[in-house]
Amino acid sequence: MGSASKSSDFLNVKIEKLSSSNYSTWKFKTRMILIREDLWKETSKGVTGATAGDMLISQWKDERALATICLLIEDSQLIHIKSCKTAKECWDILETHYEKSSLVTRLFLRRKF
Repeated sequence: MGSASKSSDFLNVKIEKLSSSNYSTWKFKTRMILIREDLWKETSKGVTGATAGDMLISQWKDERALATICLLIEDSQLIHIKSCKTAKECWDILETHYEKSSLVTRLFLRRKF
C-alpha cells in the first residue's frame, strides 16, 4: 500500500496514523490538532457546561474530537477504542494502553543492558 494509507491529510497537516509503534509522536501531533480545532478541552476534561447551551456545544465538540481521534488511527488499532462514547474515554484508553506498553519496553531494555 502507498503512503496515503499510512497518514492523514487533516487540514493540510500530515499526521501518520497511530500504529503499534508511533504512539509518542502521534499523541503529540494529534493533541496539537485538537488544540488548534478547539477540541482539546473536551478530550482532556470531558463534556462540561454551566448551562444547557454550553453542554450542547461541549457535546458537539466532544463528538468532533472523538471522530478526529478515531480517523487518525490505523484500522489494526481500532480494537482498543471501538466502544468509546467520548473523546476523553478514547484518549484515556489509548494513553493507558500505549504508555503501559512503553514503560514495559523501557524496563525490559534497562534490564537487558
